[in-house]
Amino acid sequence: MIQNYDLIWNNLSVFAFFMKIRELKISDYSQVIELWTKSFSNKFDNKINTHHLSDPSSFTLVSVDNNTITAVASLYIIKKKIK
Repeated sequence: MIQNYDLIWNNLSVFAFFMKIRELKISDYSQVIELWTKSFSNKFDNKINTHHLSDPSSFTLVSVDNNTITAVASLYIIKKKIK
C-alpha cells in the first residue's frame, strides 16, 4: 500500500513541476470566466470586479499551461475587529 502512495506522490510532484502558477491579470479575465462557466454554471454572466486585483486582502492565483488558464484559486483575508 505504501508503494501506491509513493507512486501518487511522484506523479503529483512531476505534475506540480510543470505547472506555472502566477497572480491573476486583467488579461486573464475572459479565460477565468469561461473556466467558471464550463465548470459551475452556464448562466454565469457577471464581470470580475476590477478592484479585486488591487485589494490587499484578496489574492487570486491561476495555473497556466501553454497560455491557457487551467485552474483558479482565491484567498480572502478577513480582518476581525477585536473589542
